[in-house]
Formats: sequence, C-alpha cells, structure tokens
Amino acid sequence: MKCFDVFCDDIRNGPMLPAYGTLIPNKDWVVVRRIGHMKLLLEAGLVNNLMLDHDFGNDDETGMDLLTWCEDRNIWPHGLITVHSANPPGKMAMLALLAKNGR
Repeated sequence: MKCFDVFCDDIRNGPMLPAYGTLIPNKDWVVVRRIGHMKLLLEAGLVNNLMLDHDFGNDDETGMDLLTWCEDRNIWPHGLITVHSANPPGKMAMLALLAKNGR
C-alpha cells in the first residue's frame, strides 16, 4: 500500500522546492485542507510524514484536535510529524503533546 507525505493546512500550498531561480510546489506532498479528511487518511494507514498547521479557518477543529484524536486512538503517521503553525501557543501545545507521546 502506498503511503503519502501530507501537508495539512487550510491556506498554505505545501512545501516548496528551489528550481530555476524561484520556488515551485513540491509535488511529492499531498495537500489536505480539512481535519476530517486527515482523519480518514490516518485511519486507512496512508500517511507517512505529516506537516500540520494549528488553525483551520474553514473547520471547527484544529491541528491540536487532530493530535488529540491520534493520541486517543493511538493512530499516528508512520513517519515524522512537523508543526508549521503561526499560532505560538497552539504550536507549543501541539509540540508538547507530540513529545509526551514520543513523537
């Protein structure tokens, strides 16, 4: 089964690569805009690495809610989890939960 590197954010378009003197989207990453969609991918075991935001303007749930959901069910990506939030308190809470779980 193929696993995906997932960039979960409601606004940003994912990791960028330098090319030809500019930056282009990294096509190796799948962009997911909703926490509910992220849960489906995690339940199916399809997530390798995850880059996660905290605030989702189009959703009632946050990145912290997703990590709490992962912790409650012991369902995690196979690889690394990176938090890229511009919300300092939210980011710190997410990093604390990840550290508590050895992630």
